[in-house]
Amino acid sequence: VMTFDGDVTKIGAKAFEKCKNLTSVTLPDGVTTLGERAFFECSAMESIDIPEGVTTIGNNAFYNCDALTDIVIPEGVTQISSGLCHDCNNLTSVVIPEGVISIGERAFQACNLSSVTLPDSLTTIGSYAFYNCKNMTSIDFGEGVETINQYALYNCAAITSITLPKS
Repeated sequence: VMTFDGDVTKIGAKAFEKCKNLTSVTLPDGVTTLGERAFFECSAMESIDIPEGVTTIGNNAFYNCDALTDIVIPEGVTQISSGLCHDCNNLTSVVIPEGVISIGERAFQACNLSSVTLPDSLTTIGSYAFYNCKNMTSIDFGEGVETINQYALYNCAAITSITLPKS
């Protein structure tokens, strides 16, 4: 368990990479940035509390965090970084707030998401974004989606419902 106190504003690149016994993280309200690969392969991490002030989350920040079951992206984040939760095999729930305009490639590849609702602000979904999410049964793209890149939903064989924007 890791709890921060004081004036921490940034968690740098690779700060806690491969801390394989880390189970829980609570970040203080002053944090605005999580660096690239900040919690990369923290395979025992079951939960992380990301405060509302965070506006930037680097590529592969939670890559291969196998024990992570849900993640709430705070308001203020406008881009879901590439590989954000790539290979988080037990991730079943993600909350993506209004204001996010893009989801990077491989952001949720090989996660265990069952359904996803994307905000109306979202315009671009990167290549392989939900690739191999084998248990996903539905996805609602919201009204703003303009581009769904290659293989975005490849091998999501359980999907029975897709809602695309009207225009």
